[in-house]
Amino acid sequence: MTDAPTPAWIRPLCLGSFVILIILQTLSAIHAVQNEGAAAYLVFGIKVLPLLLFIPSLWKNQKRAYAWLGFILCLFFLEPVVDFVAGQQPWLNGLLIANLILLFSASILFIRRYTETKVA
Repeated sequence: MTDAPTPAWIRPLCLGSFVILIILQTLSAIHAVQNEGAAAYLVFGIKVLPLLLFIPSLWKNQKRAYAWLGFILCLFFLEPVVDFVAGQQPWLNGLLIANLILLFSASILFIRRYTETKVA
């Protein structure tokens, strides 16, 4: 194991891409409500509320929150990929896919570095 501390850029990258994900999911939910006639409370409850539940744990820098976020991101990854392949909102779904990949990678890197510094 290495003795290096967690790089200072990992946590801001995770938090920044998490905020961008919430914004993109909100835009996607607004589009679903406007164009598909879905119930607003249902769409926001499914797309945005689960992400908002992570805010306190991520802010406290808890390793388990980043691990659970990785699992949830895998579920959130499915919809934009299917919509992107179907040609629906390619710009928004492309941004969602890129942001989800970035956030997943950053959270896994954070967990790895966090574990290395705690073990060492």
